[in-house]
Amino acid sequence: MARRTPIDNEPVRIVPYDASWPARFEAEKTLLRGAIGRWVTGGIHHVGSTAVPGLAAKPVIDILVGVEDLPSSRGCFAELEKLGYHYAPYRHRG
Repeated sequence: MARRTPIDNEPVRIVPYDASWPARFEAEKTLLRGAIGRWVTGGIHHVGSTAVPGLAAKPVIDILVGVEDLPSSRGCFAELEKLGYHYAPYRHRG
Protein backbone atom coordinates (compact mmCIF):
# COMPACT_ATOMS: atom_id res chain seq x y z
CA MET A 1 0.00 0.00 0.00
CA ALA A 2 1.16 3.51 -0.67
CA ARG A 3 0.21 6.64 1.17
CA ARG A 4 -1.06 9.34 -1.16
CA THR A 5 0.96 12.53 -1.01
CA PRO A 6 1.20 15.67 -3.13
CA ILE A 7 4.31 14.29 -4.84
CA ASP A 8 2.28 11.51 -6.50
CA ASN A 9 1.88 13.76 -9.54
CA GLU A 10 5.38 15.22 -9.56
CA PRO A 11 8.21 14.02 -11.79
CA VAL A 12 10.82 11.88 -10.02
CA ARG A 13 13.38 14.08 -8.33
CA ILE A 14 16.42 13.44 -6.18
CA VAL A 15 17.12 15.77 -3.28
CA PRO A 16 19.98 16.09 -0.80
CA TYR A 17 19.69 14.02 2.37
CA ASP A 18 17.18 15.46 4.83
CA ALA A 19 17.97 14.88 8.50
CA SER A 20 14.21 14.87 9.26
CA TRP A 21 13.61 11.62 7.34
CA PRO A 22 14.31 9.30 10.31
CA ALA A 23 11.93 11.27 12.53
CA ARG A 24 9.27 11.30 9.82
CA PHE A 25 9.60 7.52 9.58
CA GLU A 26 9.29 7.13 13.36
CA ALA A 27 6.13 9.25 13.38
CA GLU A 28 4.61 7.14 10.60
CA LYS A 29 5.70 3.95 12.36
CA THR A 30 3.80 5.07 15.47
CA LEU A 31 0.66 5.69 13.39
CA LEU A 32 1.01 2.33 11.66
CA ARG A 33 1.60 0.44 14.89
CA GLY A 34 -1.54 1.99 16.37
CA ALA A 35 -3.66 1.21 13.33
CA ILE A 36 -2.41 -2.22 12.25
CA GLY A 37 -0.22 -3.47 15.08
CA ARG A 38 -2.22 -6.69 15.52
CA TRP A 39 -1.27 -7.77 11.96
CA VAL A 40 2.44 -6.94 12.30
CA THR A 41 4.62 -10.02 12.84
CA GLY A 42 7.97 -8.91 11.47
CA GLY A 43 8.31 -5.32 12.58
CA ILE A 44 7.94 -1.98 10.83
CA HIS A 45 11.12 -0.93 9.07
CA HIS A 46 12.48 2.18 7.33
CA VAL A 47 13.90 0.94 4.02
CA GLY A 48 15.09 2.46 0.78
CA SER A 49 17.33 5.40 0.05
CA THR A 50 15.85 7.75 2.69
CA ALA A 51 16.96 5.24 5.33
CA VAL A 52 20.64 5.74 4.41
CA PRO A 53 22.16 8.67 6.34
CA GLY A 54 23.75 11.22 4.03
CA LEU A 55 22.44 9.71 0.78
CA ALA A 56 20.59 11.90 -1.72
CA ALA A 57 17.22 10.32 -2.49
CA LYS A 58 13.68 10.65 -3.76
CA PRO A 59 11.87 12.38 -0.88
CA VAL A 60 9.62 9.38 -0.22
CA ILE A 61 9.82 7.44 3.04
CA ASP A 62 9.71 3.74 2.12
CA ILE A 63 8.34 1.47 4.83
CA LEU A 64 8.33 -2.33 5.02
CA VAL A 65 5.86 -4.05 7.35
CA GLY A 66 6.30 -7.74 8.11
CA VAL A 67 3.04 -9.71 8.19
CA GLU A 68 2.27 -13.42 8.43
CA ASP A 69 1.02 -13.52 4.81
CA LEU A 70 -1.05 -11.43 2.43
CA PRO A 71 -4.35 -13.30 2.81
CA SER A 72 -4.39 -13.01 6.61
CA SER A 73 -3.31 -9.36 6.54
CA ARG A 74 -5.99 -8.12 4.13
CA GLY A 75 -8.04 -7.17 7.17
CA CYS A 76 -5.70 -4.26 7.82
CA PHE A 77 -6.38 -2.61 4.44
CA ALA A 78 -9.38 -0.65 5.75
CA GLU A 79 -7.31 0.62 8.68
CA LEU A 80 -4.54 1.71 6.31
CA GLU A 81 -7.06 3.53 4.11
CA LYS A 82 -8.06 5.59 7.16
CA LEU A 83 -4.43 6.79 7.30
CA GLY A 84 -4.48 7.75 3.61
CA TYR A 85 -2.87 4.63 2.16
CA HIS A 86 -4.31 2.86 -0.88
CA TYR A 87 -3.87 -0.72 -2.08
CA ALA A 88 -2.12 -0.98 -5.44
CA PRO A 89 -1.62 -4.67 -6.27
CA TYR A 90 1.30 -5.66 -8.44
CA ARG A 91 0.19 -6.87 -11.84
CA HIS A 92 2.60 -9.13 -13.65
CA ARG A 93 2.90 -8.46 -17.36
CA GLY A 94 3.29 -11.99 -18.62
